[in-house]
Amino acid sequence: MYYPWTRGRAKNNFTWSHPGGRYRFCELISKRITWLSVFTTINLRGKFVTVYKIGQVFSGTAKNRISVCIMYICVDFDGTVVDHRFPYIGDPVPLAIKWLKRWHELGAKLILFTMRSDGAKHGNVLSEAVEYLEKHGVQLYAVNRNPDQENWSISPKAYAHIYIDDTAFGCPLIHPSGFARQCVDWAQVGPAVELLILAARG
Repeated sequence: MYYPWTRGRAKNNFTWSHPGGRYRFCELISKRITWLSVFTTINLRGKFVTVYKIGQVFSGTAKNRISVCIMYICVDFDGTVVDHRFPYIGDPVPLAIKWLKRWHELGAKLILFTMRSDGAKHGNVLSEAVEYLEKHGVQLYAVNRNPDQENWSISPKAYAHIYIDDTAFGCPLIHPSGFARQCVDWAQVGPAVELLILAARG
């Protein structure tokens, strides 16, 4: 779970916003609660708020205790990585593979999040999509699920910080010549997500 902290003007003047109440940073240390690692910093109504994730148990000072957050990214397949030619695999969407590999290099965990499935009338179309990505050097963390959420959620939706899908509202699109329909514009999406990954890493 993620909880926001706000920094005041005084030294070590941190406040923890939590469903059970608000606690001072020094009180948290004295109670030996779990450490909270940085997720990201956002501007909320003119006030900068740093979001932390529960991490390891610690005692003592907070110096050098901040760790890097892992970013989960769910990625669709048809219309996002390849042209819409279901149940076949269409031509590659320009720059898709390049950016997926780049995100992985930066530490993101990529989850294939697609309507494709095996065993239906079209055959093993999900496995074919996974094999396509592996063949092109894309390392997936999981397929249609996030195994890391199983200890805190029973939701069937895969948890991620970002979802890349050509049908998502507001997603930049292009229509390359010969493609069945519009697809994700990775020239815009790739660099924008890279900045988010770098920001989360601190």
